[in-house]
Amino acid sequence: MPATCEVSVVIAAFNREALIERALRSVWSQTLAPAEVIVVDDCSSDDTATVARAAGAQVLRHGQNRGPAAARNTAIEAATQPWIAVLDSDDEWLPHHLATLWPLRDGHDLVAGSAIYSSSPEFPSRLAGWPRRRALLLRSPAQLLYPENPIPSTVLLNREAVRRAGGYDEQVWFVEDIDLYARVLERGSGLVAPIVTCVYRHHSGQATADLAYMHAQRRMLVERFAKRRWAKPGVLSRMQAVTEWDSLRLAIRQRSRSDCLRAGAWLAGHPAASLALVGLWSWRFQARRGGREQAALLRTGDRV
Repeated sequence: MPATCEVSVVIAAFNREALIERALRSVWSQTLAPAEVIVVDDCSSDDTATVARAAGAQVLRHGQNRGPAAARNTAIEAATQPWIAVLDSDDEWLPHHLATLWPLRDGHDLVAGSAIYSSSPEFPSRLAGWPRRRALLLRSPAQLLYPENPIPSTVLLNREAVRRAGGYDEQVWFVEDIDLYARVLERGSGLVAPIVTCVYRHHSGQATADLAYMHAQRRMLVERFAKRRWAKPGVLSRMQAVTEWDSLRLAIRQRSRSDCLRAGAWLAGHPAASLALVGLWSWRFQARRGGREQAALLRTGDRV
């Protein structure tokens, strides 16, 4: 039996009957085991709760669908351990995930590894997280805003720090994680390790239409962050430039003329956006190159 750490694993799930077992298998395969695993079934219409319970998780159920932020808050409230490890129900941890992050927590309220996107083991796309070779020390929420959020959902959170920050905002969807991380970092520090500890799986349940809503939520975050002392106008403008660029690409794919014109007009009206996009492209180039390198290690069974 592996050693155990003082961690409560938190999984929010909605209609994940076909995927939740894989996520839980990756938890039970950890070389350093968590103390408990809590799945919150957010009023699924399938057998998500039954499958999760059969796989060994403690299962709580919402009487109505309230969203991932509310589901995670429910799980965190029920947790008994001082640290929270968040896992999305359609992703999976590599066996060294907790063993990698647990020793890095001292002095920090937030610790994360990196992840690799993949629609299959043979088709990696890019890294999610910090694409450099040295760990990233987070001293300010501003570091989350540009070029991209360096913290994937492979995060280990101090439960008391989450409580002080007010937990997940249940009115925010898709970007509820970065909203919480920013509030945690307003009071403490974090560390992002350049080690892949999680695999993000692309699948048909991830609707492209959701991306448009996610972009709208990111614009909302720009307005929300603008009220914070640490958020400088230049950083917020660069963050919005990234959002508008991604919105433009999505609009072109969807052949939405109105959205193309809106995003294009914003970019054309902000000359500094071109410099912001150069930084974004450099980041994503490194992420794709790193993804190929890490995927090669993953296929050979080496630690990534």
